[in-house]
Amino acid sequence: MFGWMPHFEWRRDPHATIQEAMVALRQQIQRLEKKEEYVIKKVDEETEKAEMDRMIDKSTALSASRRKEQLLVELDRLRGMRLALETQVNAIENAITNYSTMAAMKKGASALKIIRWRKSL
Repeated sequence: MFGWMPHFEWRRDPHATIQEAMVALRQQIQRLEKKEEYVIKKVDEETEKAEMDRMIDKSTALSASRRKEQLLVELDRLRGMRLALETQVNAIENAITNYSTMAAMKKGASALKIIRWRKSL
């Protein structure tokens, strides 16, 4: 944005953006889990097709088995994406925990300073 427009933008609450990020990550994880379930179902279907067609028509059985291999590659890719997202969620949760711990320790240190100051009087 150019000119005077940036002066009218409101600053966003950092806690709200963290919560929005967590919600978005969890929603994406749920979408990936649904997609994984769908791909697993398709792998099972292709396996059944390959077994049925093995005796009747070798070429259709071979193509079903190739599709199954492609679906397994897709499944591995989806699992990798889900693992990356779950790792990111855990990192954010750990950062929030560390921040809360440090804030509590800071309050405790200031309380100790007040106690020492009152004792010295």
